[in-house]
Amino acid sequence: MRYSSNDGAYEKIEIDFNEQEVRAYCEVVERTYKGVVPPLMCANVWPKFKLFQKFQQEHILLVRTTCEEFESLKCRLKYEAYLTHKSTKKFKTYIQYIYDLKIYKDNRQCIFIRQTFIKKEVNDEV
Repeated sequence: MRYSSNDGAYEKIEIDFNEQEVRAYCEVVERTYKGVVPPLMCANVWPKFKLFQKFQQEHILLVRTTCEEFESLKCRLKYEAYLTHKSTKKFKTYIQYIYDLKIYKDNRQCIFIRQTFIKKEVNDEV
């Protein structure tokens, strides 16, 4: 069942990764910094998209992540990031949102991340 007419909407932004922030992230997740950006650090990119900002004031739960790394991301390089709203589906008590994040360098895809979120539907009936 389709719930949203925004399926397929996408946004493109330019991003880069600060080496100090990457080192700090590696320290927090107890990984050795090896000069590349850990793929899951790309979660820091999502709030930069206007398409995703509507969720900043809502309580959503991340329930699934698929991540494919084709080429390592490096600090201080410019990348093109695309966020696509794949689908919104309404179920009995919750709404499911699926978004894809693709990051490119020189027209080569480096990262693909699909995340599925759910939000409990508010029922105002008494």
